[in-house]
Amino acid sequence: MATNLTDNNSASYANGGSYNINGGILNIGGSGGLIFNSAGTDNATATVGSAAGQLNINISSSLLSFSGNRTANLTITNTPPSNFLINLSLSGTSSTATARFANGTTTITAVVSGGVFPLRSTITINITMPGNPYNLGSTTRTLLSSNGNASICYLPGTKIETPKGQVLVEDLAQGDEIYTFVNGQKTTDVIRWAGHKTVNAKTQDDKAIRVKANALADGVPFKDLLVTPEHCLFLNGRFVPARMLVNNRSIVINAAETFEIYHIETEKHAVIMADGAFAESYLDTGNRQSFHSDDTVVFGGFDAAKDWAEDAAAPLDVSKEFVEPLYNDLLQRAETLGFASEASDAQFVNDPSLALITAEGDVLPLLRTSGQHAVFQVPAGLDRVYLTSRTISPRDLLGAFVDDRRQLGVMVKNVTLFDGSETHHITSHLGNNTVSGWEQQNEADRRWTDGCAEILLNNRNAQSEGVLSIEIVAGGPYLAGSTNSAATSVAKVAAA
Repeated sequence: MATNLTDNNSASYANGGSYNINGGILNIGGSGGLIFNSAGTDNATATVGSAAGQLNINISSSLLSFSGNRTANLTITNTPPSNFLINLSLSGTSSTATARFANGTTTITAVVSGGVFPLRSTITINITMPGNPYNLGSTTRTLLSSNGNASICYLPGTKIETPKGQVLVEDLAQGDEIYTFVNGQKTTDVIRWAGHKTVNAKTQDDKAIRVKANALADGVPFKDLLVTPEHCLFLNGRFVPARMLVNNRSIVINAAETFEIYHIETEKHAVIMADGAFAESYLDTGNRQSFHSDDTVVFGGFDAAKDWAEDAAAPLDVSKEFVEPLYNDLLQRAETLGFASEASDAQFVNDPSLALITAEGDVLPLLRTSGQHAVFQVPAGLDRVYLTSRTISPRDLLGAFVDDRRQLGVMVKNVTLFDGSETHHITSHLGNNTVSGWEQQNEADRRWTDGCAEILLNNRNAQSEGVLSIEIVAGGPYLAGSTNSAATSVAKVAAA
């Protein structure tokens, strides 16, 4: 029998469940919903009535208390009203949410990966429904990225050019006129929506970017401009995220960990002038209502989410070929103008600090290294191990103009297990996306780890102690002072 959800009444998703949502709330995950504690797949169905309602998806790394992957599928059997809200609150090592309409079906997919080693896991939530209630195109739209809400906004004190002169962003409201710029020509547009919220930066990547006065050109900006990392500046006819221009001289990461942010949205996404610099108005890619519910992306209930490919005022360009020359020009300008460096020169080491760890937290002996091969002793009966190492981001190694924020450990080619008289060529890391800790495979015979990668040892001789040879074909250099954090956390777990 179906569970009826009306008048804001709520229920928790369960495998095999059936729900009639008509003004009520269905929870998946979080304190009010299913706690995921084992690998596997769950399925449930729902219908949505004319009173709509809400679907709350709340998954955090604290809920990923198992090693493996789990999937929860919810099939909505009818086309819901466009004001049926899907609330996404996701946090983990990696968190993404996307929406797409294709072949008559709308699909919303949320993926969270994380956990504490060795309990590393991934949860996938798939929501499908017939029809296109949110007016999506066939292009997959990102609702939430791995860094949480990709907020495009200004910090208080930013002066926006308007017909009334320079007005502080925090003083602008719906219905106010501002200037926009099309092909360099000034026009007038109206603010259709304005919003704000408080940000608590969890990592360095979440902190605001400070574009110092004169960083871009003489008088541009005319005072320090503070924006969120994903906020774009309009340079050479294209939009570039501010984070990709950080040179630690004239464009730097701001120190504050807690700050207010402000959005202003024009009728169409536009180039506007902020503190004398060309930048952007707000583009609603699905996180509008995160300003009314902190750390939650709300999909539905306002307008169809927009994306850069179809709705932006100018192309977004994060390619190294476009951004690196801009970065170099701005760095040279900063040096010429005497902006002092706010970061010490990075020092690097080549040692990856390899370790092989069991799921129970034991560090296995490294017998020897020979050329590109690291050879470890593996106890009898062990069916999986974890290769851990230092990591580095290509961005940290090459520069902010590289739009690659992966944390790369080492690149592994051949893995061979000598198990008594038997030899096994291990391929669990190649073409297998169910093993944890491996980056997307770009080459057929090798793959990067993310610093803590699972290796499956199948078909073992249960009575024999083995020797595992791992061929490392690339890795590093790594920032000096960085550690094998996975090995450190495992040692703590084992000690406890």
